[in-house]
Amino acid sequence: MTQPGFFSDGDGVPPVVIVDVNKVPRAYRGLTQDWFTYTADFLPLAAATAQLENVQVSDDAAFCLVKIAVVATSVDNLTRLTFAPALILVQDGSSNRNLADAETHIHNLVGTGEEPAMVTPARVFARASTIAVQLRNLEAVARNYRVALIGFKVFPSAD
Repeated sequence: MTQPGFFSDGDGVPPVVIVDVNKVPRAYRGLTQDWFTYTADFLPLAAATAQLENVQVSDDAAFCLVKIAVVATSVDNLTRLTFAPALILVQDGSSNRNLADAETHIHNLVGTGEEPAMVTPARVFARASTIAVQLRNLEAVARNYRVALIGFKVFPSAD
């Protein structure tokens, strides 16, 4: 049995709480959803440069973004950075709207793999749209950045 106000996959197994249903846009409540993560990998992001990665949302479902995380490492992947000197800008390609007014320090917008940053209210990206993720390395050294866009697919209703 599911808890009122939280999403479940409908299989009768107690759900993992994804996000409070009240934080999801009303038009997407009650539709079939599937936990999903899109990724934008910057492998490596050259020293003192910006790079754009376009993430294609599949055409079978809209994507509801509820969390964002980043893992930053040395280029050889042997050292994980606790401080990532980088700027990030995320844009909804279907509306050309940014999630911030300008590039912002990655730690102001994005959490870590252990503690992803919550997106409240959840942000919905249309089916077959693009999520543009731009990252700017502020260091004089190349680094690997792996950005995870965590949420769930929202499938259209069957009727």
